[in-house]
Amino acid sequence: MSFPIDPIEPEPIEPNPREDPIEPKPSGDGHLPEDANLLKTVLPSLLDDFRYWFARTITLLESQEIGFLSASQQQDLLSRVQSAQQQVSASQALSAATDSQAIIDMSVVMSWHKLVHECWGVAIRYRKESAGQESTGQESVGQNSAGKEPLENSGDADLPKEPLDLPKSTD
Repeated sequence: MSFPIDPIEPEPIEPNPREDPIEPKPSGDGHLPEDANLLKTVLPSLLDDFRYWFARTITLLESQEIGFLSASQQQDLLSRVQSAQQQVSASQALSAATDSQAIIDMSVVMSWHKLVHECWGVAIRYRKESAGQESTGQESVGQNSAGKEPLENSGDADLPKEPLDLPKSTD
């Protein structure tokens, strides 16, 4: 037995003119909505993380010859990381000067995030290949062919002295 089905027109949903889910706006009393407060809380540490990983990568790229990268690839990565480091520093300064009211475009944050992942990939591969060279008796990690010291011994006071043992990717 079948029942006839009458098509039901859905009622149109009217957008709430008081709320814009894309752009958080201060409420009438000047306070930021919850999402913006969360961003205000998280953004400084996120920018600090970017600066940390970019600084480590700059140190690695300036102090070591990365065997699996051509000289031009290594220089290109170094230039991109230095540029991103400057952008992050400028964003931190602007954020501090405006009491975190300045907005950082998410596409820019995502480009930094992708660059950090690229840096991690290079560091992980460099570590693996360096460890493989040590076990086969090839060139020591103590100095590279340019005679430069490795990252652990670079003497940068603001960088940790531990090796670049990075978290494993979940990809």
